[in-house]
Amino acid sequence: MSCPSSASVGVAKSISSSVSSSFVSSSSGCGFRNSIWVSRSRSRFSSSNAPHDRLCGNRGHFDVAVVGGGIVGVTTAYLLKQVGLKVILLEGRRLGLGCTGFSTAKLTSNQNIIYSTLSRIHGKEKAKLYGQMQENAIQQVAAIVKECELNCSFERISHTTWTSSESNVESIKKEFAEARELGLPASLIETTDLPVSLGVKAGVEFKNQAQFNAYDYCVELGSHLAGGGCEIYENTFVTAVSNDSPHTITCENGKVEASHVVLATHLPILDRSGHFAFLPPKRSHCIAVRLNSNQKMIHGMYINCDEPMRSLRPLNNELGQDIIIVSGESIVQGDVIETSQFYEKLENWCRSHFDVREVVDRWSAMDYVSSDHLPWAGYLYRGSKTLYTATGFSKWGLTNGVAAAFIIRDLIQNQNNPYFDLVDARRWDLIHSGSGLIESSLHTAKHFIRDPVKAHLSRQEMKEIKQGEGSIVRLSSGATAGAYLDESGMYHVVNPICTHLGCPLVFNQGDKAWDCPCHGSRFDVDGNILHGPACSKLKTIQKEDW
Repeated sequence: MSCPSSASVGVAKSISSSVSSSFVSSSSGCGFRNSIWVSRSRSRFSSSNAPHDRLCGNRGHFDVAVVGGGIVGVTTAYLLKQVGLKVILLEGRRLGLGCTGFSTAKLTSNQNIIYSTLSRIHGKEKAKLYGQMQENAIQQVAAIVKECELNCSFERISHTTWTSSESNVESIKKEFAEARELGLPASLIETTDLPVSLGVKAGVEFKNQAQFNAYDYCVELGSHLAGGGCEIYENTFVTAVSNDSPHTITCENGKVEASHVVLATHLPILDRSGHFAFLPPKRSHCIAVRLNSNQKMIHGMYINCDEPMRSLRPLNNELGQDIIIVSGESIVQGDVIETSQFYEKLENWCRSHFDVREVVDRWSAMDYVSSDHLPWAGYLYRGSKTLYTATGFSKWGLTNGVAAAFIIRDLIQNQNNPYFDLVDARRWDLIHSGSGLIESSLHTAKHFIRDPVKAHLSRQEMKEIKQGEGSIVRLSSGATAGAYLDESGMYHVVNPICTHLGCPLVFNQGDKAWDCPCHGSRFDVDGNILHGPACSKLKTIQKEDW
């Protein structure tokens, strides 16, 4: 059962024209940038895997409702269906179009200088558990891909943390020794297939890691969810979840009842857990570049432990044998408006070390950084045994997301999981997590206080906005609005206040989106939600009110 088409929720008009109306080519002038996974996967869509319906009406009772269709949500729903539970998956846009489809799509337990850090902060036993959890997650993805025959370009490949600085060689050696002691597949290397111009001094390499197309993983695994008492809906934003079980899940055009609810929404959309106060939103930037034929390709995944940070991986599949993906230039969301500079910095860095033919895609990815370097997964808050979350992945959300899915499955089944205590989402460890609370609180306070004053003083007239730019403007009534002028000369005007907790929004010029600097929500130029925890779109301002 589907609802009538509604422009307000950004339902795609046709598969041939775009994957989703909220995600269109940036060349259109008013769209959000796509990742290479999304832009190169459009040809996969056909009548056999068309978008799932939008929920309409009351769908009755389910054992579990999973909210969110990224790697956490889709994997969790699949695992719960496999053990015989009646599951409904509710995704606000399309499967995989959140942070999962905008990642670098690495699956690795080699995560920069993580084990030295975890051993120092939490002790060797917890560091060992974390490493085991990451390795198990890679194995679990491999098993699901094989079992379901997913066409998601999964392949085994090494991952290396390297340094080009003599001052960091000792840190690399320490990380290698720590990883080996913890039983991880680490090797200390001095040479790589990275360009000589990088001047690699040392690296710690993990064999038998993996890379894949995380977007295709979600879309294809999603095709295994419907049926057998299970249902899946897209373009279905959840606006509320009642507190007591069975929970009533309210959507824009219907309701669902469930004994358990999994909030696989990156940051929980329910504020009652308080996670938003501990996890500052960080955004990184990515580019995919095509190399000239005379450039030697890299054959492994890489990340450095220097500044500026650079993460690399080859595409190595049917999307392009001559393409590498480079990411870095991390910022606290909302602190910088002219973000095009970060794509330019990545391109300049690439051109200084590789023979680049062209940049084929640019995009950014948002994550919440855990100050104690451990993710948060499991029960949403103390006293609740039927609400679950997974967040704070600190830019390693694919392995941690899959691990979280298995933890949540086991909790719902009342089974033990060896990693539950390690990442318990109910923990309030102010000794190790207090810095995150302080950072997030100061960041939020700064934007709540400073941004309205700054915006009021710097407001532009509508006519002053240039095509392809967005800004805070003054309307004829004297009121403030957020306006974007697209390349065709059409204005898109919204109320620039986040619908989550009322934080003033800033316009991201590089990505053509309205960003919430406080808790990470993001909206397109027409006010549609691109990223939560916001649950409702921005109010649009009609032309007669300008």
